[in-house]
Amino acid sequence: MSSSIFIVAFIVYAVIMLAIGYYYSKKQDSGLTYFLGGRKVTATLIALTFTASWFGPTGAVVSTGKAFQGGINSVWVIAGPTWIAILLITLLFARKMRRLSEAENVYTLAEVFKLRYGNTSSVLMYICVLAYLLALSVATFVGLAKAVSVLTGMSWSIALLSSAAITIAYVVMGGYMSVIISDAIQTILIAVGMVIFAIISMTRAGGFAGIREAMIPNNPGYLSLFHDFTTFLPLIIAFSLGWVASQEIFQRFASAKDEDEAVKGGLWALGINIPLYLMPILAGIGAAVWLPSVIEKMSVQAPDAETLVFWAAANALGGFGVFLFVTIMASIMSSADTFINSASMTVVRDIYFGHFAKESDVDADKMVRISRIGTFIFCILVLIICFAFTSILDALFLGSDILVCGMLVPLVGAFWWKRATAFGANISIIGGVAFVLIDFFLHRMGIQVPWPGYPESLYVGFALSLILFIGGSLLTQKSEESRIAPFYIERKES
Repeated sequence: MSSSIFIVAFIVYAVIMLAIGYYYSKKQDSGLTYFLGGRKVTATLIALTFTASWFGPTGAVVSTGKAFQGGINSVWVIAGPTWIAILLITLLFARKMRRLSEAENVYTLAEVFKLRYGNTSSVLMYICVLAYLLALSVATFVGLAKAVSVLTGMSWSIALLSSAAITIAYVVMGGYMSVIISDAIQTILIAVGMVIFAIISMTRAGGFAGIREAMIPNNPGYLSLFHDFTTFLPLIIAFSLGWVASQEIFQRFASAKDEDEAVKGGLWALGINIPLYLMPILAGIGAAVWLPSVIEKMSVQAPDAETLVFWAAANALGGFGVFLFVTIMASIMSSADTFINSASMTVVRDIYFGHFAKESDVDADKMVRISRIGTFIFCILVLIICFAFTSILDALFLGSDILVCGMLVPLVGAFWWKRATAFGANISIIGGVAFVLIDFFLHRMGIQVPWPGYPESLYVGFALSLILFIGGSLLTQKSEESRIAPFYIERKES
């Protein structure tokens, strides 16, 4: 199919996103509005933006490619951990975060840590938050650049810069509300596109019977859900636990109209994500039957897991390929805008107002300008780092490792363990993140280490973080009651 039609689709979609950003740019009147939508967001919008934020390139692109290559057990790479993480984060934090946010005017995880553990912990936390949001933003921009490059014929660099510019523009202009409204639209596009893709792919394959006949003789475990499950277990633990410490989801809970809306939003997101994440798996295992013959007929090299969907959209799906391209853009942009907005919240509130100015001295208009500048600065940093990564999963792994080994333990402790102390939190963060970075760079340099290789190394990092947190807390004096009390506020009865 001609690349020109994909370019037209890209331009039309870009115009729609920019229009949303421009519309909500007129409604920004404070930092509360720019980053939390005035705490008036309904459960429906929370569920939709939650879904769009997390589905992203890993759901639409990586899951399909992994299922194509490995079979139905690829559900454990992204889908399974996502389901577990949504349930855990909703049950553990939805009510508590909404209650704390309103009572103490808390927006970010660094502010949570400042309240519970003090200034040093707050600085360590915002460094971690920015590190993982940088990694996740890079993953989404790399995925978006691959999609646009493959389907429009643009060079990778031009595709990256043009698609990122669109995302940056509507997020900078419209803030949080442009993110969640565009996410709501994108969730609908994603759901429709992935369902149709799965139906087309499974129909061409002849259903499960056709897949069984074609794939099982050479790959007996292809349709076995628990085939080689132990290989996936470290990823399940890393992603499902790590994603519980995601600032962008705490931001959604804090923006809810009330506690009940926060909880319902999380649970409804789970209800949407369970069937949605099955669609790329079905599309991938179906494509394993019919797509190889298309590739052979065209006498081209088979695409890798991260470009499979883009190649199929351009060469094997006819007119639907254009809609699938829009679906892919929706899934990736919806993640990118979330990570950007959440990270800029940290840049503005934790860094700028934490160290350089007092929020009380800034009027509403200047607050919005500062928020937009902070968003833009973060985006430029993301673009620079994008040129160091070519793999979506590499960036995703690094971000998730920082979450599970550096942030998860002290975050859970802040809300659920009264004996937790600042010293325990600090050494837990430092020890866990240091291990992740050392492990990551040593492995990239090919240097042997005395612990298990990735992803089993996460067990070591998480255990180190947990031991340091518990040991450090028990060896130091219990925190003052004034630091503990805000995390155990009783619900107000209406």
